[in-house]
Amino acid sequence: MMEHFTLDADYVPLGSGEPRSLGLHLTDVIKSIEVDMGWTHEPFQDQWLTMDLGFVWEEVLSKAWSSRHHALSPFHEMIFRPGEVEKDGIVGSPDSIGPMIGLIKSDGTVMVEPSPKPILYEYKLTWKSIKNSLLDNWYYATQAKAYCAMTSLTSCFWHVCYLMGDYKGSGPLYRQCYVEFTQAELDANWDMILSHAKEKGLLK
Repeated sequence: MMEHFTLDADYVPLGSGEPRSLGLHLTDVIKSIEVDMGWTHEPFQDQWLTMDLGFVWEEVLSKAWSSRHHALSPFHEMIFRPGEVEKDGIVGSPDSIGPMIGLIKSDGTVMVEPSPKPILYEYKLTWKSIKNSLLDNWYYATQAKAYCAMTSLTSCFWHVCYLMGDYKGSGPLYRQCYVEFTQAELDANWDMILSHAKEKGLLK
């Protein structure tokens, strides 16, 4: 019989591959607000592995959407990862920015036409159930609105992989969600972010 080994080894985190500055990051402010709201939850056993799975999903989609699907839209190749952006002393790292590639149903019905107008792209990998509306996810919505405010954009296109699907044996399921925010929504959201950061002494 061949000799083999299975190791209970510690996972070495790879990170996002994007440089991260030492300043105050948007995610830190949002998580601080969640703590104040009492919305904390127990992390998975290997938190770093969980985070890296999300980074892999971001990396794969950001490259695939900008290079492999140009036949579906004339704008795919113009989608790019902007790196860190900053507003009012707060730093954020949007997944991608680029023209609207269009939103087309599997039957060919065009829900949103392709457009050269730049929008925010966010790629999410989640263990949450697909039965919950993406816009009901406070963290995702708050983050997207903040990124829009930081980049002078007003629309977000989410690509979401629900790893557990419907939690009834469906397996992983994929969904897209496009939303156009009003300027009032973006301003109110950013005011909340900035006020909390100042109140908690997170901004020097």
